[in-house]
Amino acid sequence: LRHIDSALASQSLQRVQALLLIALYLLRTPSNVSNLGSWHIIGLAIRHAVEMGLHRNLRDSRARQLNKDDLNLRNRVFWSAYILDRAVSLTLGRPFALAEHEIDVPVIPI
Repeated sequence: LRHIDSALASQSLQRVQALLLIALYLLRTPSNVSNLGSWHIIGLAIRHAVEMGLHRNLRDSRARQLNKDDLNLRNRVFWSAYILDRAVSLTLGRPFALAEHEIDVPVIPI
């Protein structure tokens, strides 16, 4: 947590990943306040993901600019944030950070 400022300094996938890792850390700490804190952090991660357009399907021209591994990573980071948001929100009885109808990125095949 002492390095959070440097992790959040740039707008990138790394910022969203750092926020998700912090949220997971807070979920593992034994405190009800930590669970609520993780809900806030996950919401922040989702907002950064939306700011980057991770929730949207890239058009062909933009998708061609990224290699397959980068596209795969974008999708995995978004869906990880989505699943964590849904799980924590349902557990705490809080609203989701992002509505279903706002998402059009394809689901990653397993």
